[in-house]
Amino acid sequence: MWSIIVCLAGSAGWWAGLWVLSQPSASMPQNWPGILGGLPYALVAGVLMVRWTGLISLVLSGVLVIGGVFLVQESRAEREATALAERVAPVRDLIYMIDIPSHREAGRDSSWVVASFEPVDTSGVKVWQERTISLAATRGTLSACGGQTLAVAFGRDEEPACLREGPGLWYLTGKIPKPTWGCFCGLHQYLRQDGGVLISVGASDAVPREVLRRAVLQARHATEADLRRLADPGGQ
Repeated sequence: MWSIIVCLAGSAGWWAGLWVLSQPSASMPQNWPGILGGLPYALVAGVLMVRWTGLISLVLSGVLVIGGVFLVQESRAEREATALAERVAPVRDLIYMIDIPSHREAGRDSSWVVASFEPVDTSGVKVWQERTISLAATRGTLSACGGQTLAVAFGRDEEPACLREGPGLWYLTGKIPKPTWGCFCGLHQYLRQDGGVLISVGASDAVPREVLRRAVLQARHATEADLRRLADPGGQ
C-alpha cells in the first residue's frame, strides 16, 4: 500500500509539474525538469514516514508550490513585457495619448499610431463621424504649410488653407470637394511639431476649433501603462 500511494501521488505531482512547465509562460533551464522529476515521489514518501520527516516534506511541498507559481508568474510578466517592447519598438515615438473632455477613445489601427475619439454623448451627432476626432503622428518636420493634406475621420481635402499660429503649430481648414454622402461639413485640423514628430488632430467643423487646439497641445507620449492597456484593453 505504501508503494502504491507513493507511485500514484508521486505520479500526480510529476504530471502537475510537467503541465506547468509546458505552459508558454513557463521557463526553466534545460536539465532541471529531469533533475526534479523524482522530487514528487520523494516528498510523498517523506510524508508517509515518521512525524518529523512528514512535516518537513509538507513544508517543502508548500514552498515548492508557492515558489513555482511565483516563478511562472514572473516569467510570464517578463515575456509579455519583452513581447510588448518588441512590438512597439518601430513606432514607439509615434504613439501618443490625449484626453479630450466629453470624448472617449474609440479605437486605434494595428500599429496604435492612428486613433479616433468619439463623443460620450451622441445625442447631438446628426451624421456618422461628424464629431469624431482623429489623432495621428508621422516622423518629419514642417517649416511651411504648402503641400499638406487635411485628413480626418470624416473626410479629406488635398488642398486645405493653412495658418501658422506660432512656433511649431499650424491650423488647416478645408472641406470635402465632392461629398457623396453625409453633409457638406467643413474640415479642420491642427498640426504640432514635437521634436522630429508631427502630430495631427482633426475633425469636421462640428467640433469646436478650441477643442482640437487644446487636444494637440496636450498630446503626450504613451507611458508603459498606456501600452499595456492598449495591448490588453479588457484587462483594465
